[in-house]
Amino acid sequence: MRGASKLIRKTQPFAKSRLGFCSNISKQEDQETIKQISLSLHLQEDDWLSPIKSLQNLNKTLNPDVIESILRQNQSCDPKRLHLFFDWASTQMGISQNSQKFQNLKSFLILAMCYCNGNQLRKASDVLDQMIDTHKPFLLSDVVDAVAGVGLSSVGFSQLIYAYKNKGMFDEAVCLLLSLKSDDVFPNSVCLNSLMRDLLRNNKMDLFWKVNERLVEGKVTRDVYMYSHVITAYCKSGKMDEAKRVFLEMEENNCSPNLVTYNLLIGGLCRHGLVDEALKYKKSMTVKGLVPDEYTYAIVIDGLCKAKRSSDAKLVLDDMKKAGLVPKPATYSSLIEGFRREGKIEEALWFKDEMVAKSYEPRSALWCVNVLMRDLLRLDKMKSFWNEYEKMLAKKLNPNSFTYTNLIGGYASVGKFDEAKKLFSEMSNKGYNPNLVTYNVFISGLCKVGLIDEAFELKRSMATKGLTPDIYTYTNLIDGLCKLKRSQDAKLLLEDMLHAGLYPDSFTYTALIDGFLKQGEVDEAFKMKDEMVAKGIEVSLVTFNCIIDGLCKLGQCDKAIEILENMKEARVLPDVFCYNSLIIGLCKANRMEEARVFLAEMTENGVKPNTFTYGAFISAYNNIAEVKLANVYFSEMIGLGIVPDQAILTSVIDGHCKEGNSKEAVAMLKYMLGKGIIPDVQIYNAFVHGFSKNQMMELAMEVVSEVREKGLNLDVFAYSSLIMGFIKQGDLQSASQFFDEMQLRNIRPNIVTYNSLINGLRKTGDVKRARELFDEMKEEGVMV
Repeated sequence: MRGASKLIRKTQPFAKSRLGFCSNISKQEDQETIKQISLSLHLQEDDWLSPIKSLQNLNKTLNPDVIESILRQNQSCDPKRLHLFFDWASTQMGISQNSQKFQNLKSFLILAMCYCNGNQLRKASDVLDQMIDTHKPFLLSDVVDAVAGVGLSSVGFSQLIYAYKNKGMFDEAVCLLLSLKSDDVFPNSVCLNSLMRDLLRNNKMDLFWKVNERLVEGKVTRDVYMYSHVITAYCKSGKMDEAKRVFLEMEENNCSPNLVTYNLLIGGLCRHGLVDEALKYKKSMTVKGLVPDEYTYAIVIDGLCKAKRSSDAKLVLDDMKKAGLVPKPATYSSLIEGFRREGKIEEALWFKDEMVAKSYEPRSALWCVNVLMRDLLRLDKMKSFWNEYEKMLAKKLNPNSFTYTNLIGGYASVGKFDEAKKLFSEMSNKGYNPNLVTYNVFISGLCKVGLIDEAFELKRSMATKGLTPDIYTYTNLIDGLCKLKRSQDAKLLLEDMLHAGLYPDSFTYTALIDGFLKQGEVDEAFKMKDEMVAKGIEVSLVTFNCIIDGLCKLGQCDKAIEILENMKEARVLPDVFCYNSLIIGLCKANRMEEARVFLAEMTENGVKPNTFTYGAFISAYNNIAEVKLANVYFSEMIGLGIVPDQAILTSVIDGHCKEGNSKEAVAMLKYMLGKGIIPDVQIYNAFVHGFSKNQMMELAMEVVSEVREKGLNLDVFAYSSLIMGFIKQGDLQSASQFFDEMQLRNIRPNIVTYNSLINGLRKTGDVKRARELFDEMKEEGVMV
């Protein structure tokens, strides 16, 4: 009970008998007054008050103690009459205002108890509210003493707890409960459950546990609701083992959990990532004859989505529908958010369409559309972006500020500056003022398509709207300048940003580092990195990746490897992008052994290689005519379940064709078609080049025919290979026809093309034509 004492000491004192009322009611005059009033209260006539008013010297004898005594001795009287007398008597004590606040606490409690005895609980509650409101401040110990003094019943005590609780006076309500030693005057279960529920709702966890401790001490028999509240409390505190223990305890005590109890425990488990356990409880409830409701399915679906198991959540949704339950917007929102977090935007769009088709409230539907459109814009999936906008209009969903911001960003991202400006104006006309986010999205879109001047114009116009550019505004502009190879201008803008009192972050410096590296200015890039570190900005994985990738593309793989070691020392773990940058750079430099070392390292570190990893090896080995090794990596890739893309398949086919392995090349083409990958012109170029190189001109011509049927154009290397192939066969006529054809198709011959045909003409003795081609080659500026 130490908690109760502490609470009592915290409350402020209410001065009893502050007007000096005599507390001794044994005087004959007082006793006579009590007797006369008591007789009047029991009169059968309606006008029971007149005899009381006619009593002599009443204003001198009436005081709080006398009134308390009258109420105590007449509890069998009609409580409404007692209440009327109490209100009237309060005005007769010579006090003009708020005279009730001088009444004894016991008087209020007696009156409330009379109402309780007559089962008029609402009236009892009103009296207790009146007592609390008119007796502030007070010592709570006075209330405790008064409760004991009047012998308040369990129902009356429950109403008193209710009164404090309903006024948000939780400390006082709990203190009263803890202060009463007698279990005979304990609140009923309805009151206790109400108190425990409200303590949980208001996050008064310390008070909740004190109430729970009192119930344990009093060996109170708990019902399903009390157990459920305790389970909720443990779930809120993250103590799931304790929550499960209480769940088991209630079953052992023959208190069967109901649907609400199961939902509370399942919800707690899901919120703390224990979804598999939640599914077990969901299954067990059906075994016990309880049917999961919409809320059960909703919390499980939400839990699975947050655990990045949205595909499993989709299966639970199917079960929900089979059970005849209709998902609410919140359930669809969980699925949409889940698939978004997993990068499965198509699935998210599908569920959005299903949600909108069910005609849910436009506000929920519009929110989902807006979020998904923002994702599509960020992922540069503009076709899908505009498709969603058309769907939105078809469903008559009125755009809001979020929508306009998305649309402006969409137009800007495809270079449609005029359309974006038009929407900008329309947005304002419809009462949606462009905010800082709108400006930043607009500026970002313009920077992506190189409209940097328009982006700066927009930045300058922000001031007219009372807006100030923030770090995102400057970072977008800096990134835009860097993409246009204007990194020095971007550096000057960084200085403007600092003068404006804004501090660049990792993204700002990464944009500058990337820009300088792409311009080959390695020293400047490292100056930016050093400045970043000096300002206490942590070099992130993204920044390290940017540096390593930039160095590898510049052929500075040794420097990139040094940076990798620095990265490891900083305890930043390399990811697949980092390893791929190094492997691709080393493969291009024909440093295959080192590339293989990094492939082994990434595998050992649990980083899974992808198509780019294996594509680098396959392409490199094909380029150095190591087709067998290229095929080894291709087979390894397939064995790991990595699906090759078109570039890899083109490289593999090109390798086979160069080696004259026509069967293998055709087999790879069939594999490609079987995977639903449509060959592009690069595939056909590889076939033509390979077949021609190996004097397989009939096969080469079959490929040429297919290319013509598809309306595609071969490249200069394919034409050169055809011309060379026919020259080697002595078919100068076919070679000349292909030379003429490539010029008709505006494909400029290269030095190999010219040399092959000139040599062929010389061998046949057509020196004049050979000389003409030689002169033409010089005029065209083709290097000899």
